[in-house]
Parts: sequence; structure tokens; C-alpha cells
Amino acid sequence: HGSPSSPGLRRNCVQRRGVQVFTPALKCITPSRHAGLRSARPQLTLLSAPKQMMQRAILFVTNAVVAAAWLRVLLVYVEHGWGSLTTDEGLCDELLRPRVALALAVSAVELLNALAGLTRSNPLNVLMFASVRTIVEFVFAPMVPCSTWQHVWTCGCWALGEVFRFGCFAIDSVVADAPSASWAVKAVRYAVGPVMFPLGAGGEMLLVVATEAGKPWGPYAAMVAWPCGFYPLMSQLLRQSRKHFFGARRKIE
Repeated sequence: HGSPSSPGLRRNCVQRRGVQVFTPALKCITPSRHAGLRSARPQLTLLSAPKQMMQRAILFVTNAVVAAAWLRVLLVYVEHGWGSLTTDEGLCDELLRPRVALALAVSAVELLNALAGLTRSNPLNVLMFASVRTIVEFVFAPMVPCSTWQHVWTCGCWALGEVFRFGCFAIDSVVADAPSASWAVKAVRYAVGPVMFPLGAGGEMLLVVATEAGKPWGPYAAMVAWPCGFYPLMSQLLRQSRKHFFGARRKIE
């Protein structure tokens, strides 16, 4: 049979790993040095390749749909421009608001994927992230005209950031077996995220302040409360970004 360190066994392990895309993957586990001679045989763990492919297909489809929904929002800005959206109330109310509402509704699949264990995202963080945007758009935004610049700015930041984020999620589910390609896709996401997230969050706070402008303590309360939700999410995003750029690349190299 040979020892776990024999060349023949190593070749067998590598060969089996090489066909894991087409057959159930066989993972070779090196036994502990202190386990004794009886445990010196290779142990093969059967992984469900069809299940993994199904999970990746679900993630690709759901993330692609969400990215497409936010792309429809972004196209309003491309087709009509900032000037029209901030001056033409009818245009903003008929095009921008419905598309943003649909994109927010479709984005709920991110929470479902997290609850189902298809992603590593913390469901509580996803819920808080989605809840804030939903409250801003459906509770505070109707208090001011749709063409208010704070509202137009916020929706634009949401759209641009989410097109990159969910687009990268979809692409990463396809290239997950290619380390360099997967690293590059995540690099784009972690480069854009720390820029677009604070811009969008700042717009949210300014929008809430605009709705509370006529109240004595409203704007100040919003400015104090907003960082309570922004800080933990931004901190997590920066930790993930640092880990990716200063940790994952070294392993690939």
C-alpha cells in the first residue's frame, strides 16, 4: 500500500483532484504523524460535486438578477442625466422611484441566500443593511419630492455600488475554481465597496435630515443615530478588504 508520503500516492491524490469538476471530488487527508502506523492509510472524503454546482448556479442566477435590477436604475441616470432627474419631478417619480423600489425588493434574495447558508454573510448584518435602505426609501423619501438632490444622489450611489457588488458576486460564483480570477473579482468588489458605501450612507443621512428640516431636533437626532448603523457595517467591510488584499494574495502566490 505504501506510506502517505510515497510518490505514487501523491500522484494518485493529485490526479483525483484534477477531475473534481466532472466526478465527485476526492479529498486526500494526510494523517497525523502521531496517529500511529495503523492510521497511515490515505483517507478519502466524498464531496458532493452536484450539490456544489447547484449552489453556484443558484448564486449566479440570483446575484445576476439583482445586478440587473440595479442596472435598470443606473440606466435612468445614463439616459436622462443628473440635471433632468433633479429638476423634472414627473420623470423622477415615474422612472426612478419604481425602479429603485423593485431593486430593493429583489435584493431581499441576499438575505435568503445568507439564511440558507449559501453565503458566508452574517444574516443580521444583511438584514440591518437592507432594512436601513428600505426605511429610507419607503418611509423618509416620500416626505420630500423625488427630484430632491439628496434622494437622487442616494439612489445613484446605491445603484452604482450594487451593480458592482452583485455583479462581482455572480462572476465569482463562476470562476470560484480559478484562484487568480476569483481574487481579481473580489479585488474589484473590495476596491469599489469602501468608496460607494460611505457615499450612499452619507446620502441617506442627508436625505433623512432634509425630511426633518422643519423639526427642532430632527436633523440632529438623525446625524447622531446614523453612525450607529454605519460604523459596524463599514468596519466589517474594511476588515474584509484588508484581509483580501494583504492576506489572500499571499496564499495564491
